[in-house]
Amino acid sequence: MYLLLRLPGLLALPLFNDEAVYLLRAQRFPQMLAQSPTVSSATLPEGKLLQELLLAALAQLPGDPLLPARLLSVACGLGTLAALMICGRRLGWPGAGAFAGLLYALAPLAQIHDRMAIPDSMLTMVGTFILAASIRYARDTASGRRATLGLGALLAIAAMVKLPGLLFALTPPLAVLALSEPGELRRRLGLLRLSLIVALAALAALAPFHYGGAERQKIGGELSRLAMIGQNSAQIGLWLLRYLPGPLLILPLAALGAGAAARSYALLDVDGKTAHIQQKTNHPRREMLFLLAAGLAVPGAFAVVGGGLASRYILPAWPALLLAAGLGVQILWQTDRARGAARALVILSVGAAALWGGYFDLRYSADPRTAPLDKSDRRQYVETWTAGYALPTLLETIRGIAAEGPITLALHDQSRLASLVGEIYLSTNPQIHLAAIDLSTAEAPDQLRALAARWPTYVLADAQVVDVYGLRQRFPGLRAVHVVENPGGMMRFWLFVQGK
Repeated sequence: MYLLLRLPGLLALPLFNDEAVYLLRAQRFPQMLAQSPTVSSATLPEGKLLQELLLAALAQLPGDPLLPARLLSVACGLGTLAALMICGRRLGWPGAGAFAGLLYALAPLAQIHDRMAIPDSMLTMVGTFILAASIRYARDTASGRRATLGLGALLAIAAMVKLPGLLFALTPPLAVLALSEPGELRRRLGLLRLSLIVALAALAALAPFHYGGAERQKIGGELSRLAMIGQNSAQIGLWLLRYLPGPLLILPLAALGAGAAARSYALLDVDGKTAHIQQKTNHPRREMLFLLAAGLAVPGAFAVVGGGLASRYILPAWPALLLAAGLGVQILWQTDRARGAARALVILSVGAAALWGGYFDLRYSADPRTAPLDKSDRRQYVETWTAGYALPTLLETIRGIAAEGPITLALHDQSRLASLVGEIYLSTNPQIHLAAIDLSTAEAPDQLRALAARWPTYVLADAQVVDVYGLRQRFPGLRAVHVVENPGGMMRFWLFVQGK
């Protein structure tokens, strides 16, 4: 079912700017590793090493590099499903793990980002395996140094996929506090220092290369911290309602309430006397609280320390929250108290989530522009210069021009999508000579005229670059030969030719 929901429409969304950055680095690997730490587009300062290593291997395959890169994210989504099954078994509720996998397949946020060549799907998979390992560490009476070293290795892997993976260091202590026996708490919490040492040692080895330094720009300023926390919390709340989907959050809360009711006292008449006998229950209250805490820890940390957020940042929170929902389904379905009402709540909540997820997938697979995307996602994936709509048309136009004779294609010297696609898809064409020019400088018009003295010279740029840098005013020799509108938004792309 997961593959049936992910593979159709895999390429329905055109190349997104961040994907283009990763694909270009993959094509230029390992040269990008050798970049100066001050270069923001270099691999190591960006803090996403493992995903880019895998993309570099996939870049050797023939054809469009976007397809295998997105298939890698689909494969990571399958890994997340496997880890959810393991979590359910280790909690003693295998049905909850299976149901969580079903909900993950239907979750709109996962539908979007499991189809994109960015590291968030891989980080979600590793984070779910950390969740499974943490449950085992907290529950297994034989847990010792080997288990903590394994947790440390998983934390290091998460940080190598994407630096914010270090936030998963919160998961093991939460598991110990919620799931371990009281007599084991102190010993196991003390041992967890080893896991953090292992994770930080791996990052320390990359410190000379400024690993993850570019992530600092995502931390908000202190003066606006309280306002930023409020803004981030409100945004995360909207993503939970739209992308989880929201009705599923009712189930774990209702299950906790059902557990509290099950622990009420019964009154029995024994030999003419009233006796209070506590009813026994197998309600996994601690497990539910752990899953909710583990799921909310990641978005909570981003709300506190983050600057501007994107919905993909909190995808790693989804498995724990969906596992809590799956556990809630199983508890409410089996409860003896108010069984009819509990089952009706399950049917309504799961039915609403399934209908919403199914509708979202149908719209997204057919045309992402018609899907009910969040406003911020619509802006960056569909509407603005970061969205690759219409660029394939321009690439074919440029190839057609080059087929008539050698040309120079000048690209703005920034990591913008219009420039990146030229480097990714046209750099191997022997008839096209690429030139990177900073179009904001006073020397840029003279540089273009010098290039045009040898071969016909074209400039590919998005409308924002054209307007901000005044290309039509500052470059009198430029003439527009092709303008393509983004059919889903407010951006257009321009192809100019430079007169001699």
